[in-house]
Amino acid sequence: VAMWMTDHLANNELSLAFGRSYARIPLKESPHIAHKDALEFDWNELLPHEKCSFVMGNPPFLGAKSQSTAQREQVRRIAALGKSGGTLDYVAAWFIKASEYAAKGETRIGFVATNSVSQGEQVAQLWPVLFDRLGMEISFAHRPFVWNSEARGKARVHVVVVGLSHRD
Repeated sequence: VAMWMTDHLANNELSLAFGRSYARIPLKESPHIAHKDALEFDWNELLPHEKCSFVMGNPPFLGAKSQSTAQREQVRRIAALGKSGGTLDYVAAWFIKASEYAAKGETRIGFVATNSVSQGEQVAQLWPVLFDRLGMEISFAHRPFVWNSEARGKARVHVVVVGLSHRD
């Protein structure tokens, strides 16, 4: 929805700049939305990986200590690290899930994530899964910066932006 609204706002600016209407609303194309747990759902059912060029997003930022028992078990199962993996942030599961999806083709991934994915205990657990098991490589990255939320809680989170693609 945010991308559709951004498109609409950009079209409004374009219309003002050139004095011609570029309105695309009502939208002619409709997205396919699945109301499911994205970590449990087969993304190929929604969009076959052959038809997907990019997966981008801002996955949930739940540190290992903030996760429920069910979430911690979910991350452990997705990471498939045996008894370890209990210190992975929730976002690590999203990197793995997206990489499993992208490893089958040419899909590229771009995620905003807490900077914990690039430092400390997480590095030794997450990145070997992505690099060695799933054959991914870092395409681009932006060093950590503070993301100030406009939400009510005014969260200040240190984030990184990381792009992955399948290693040729």
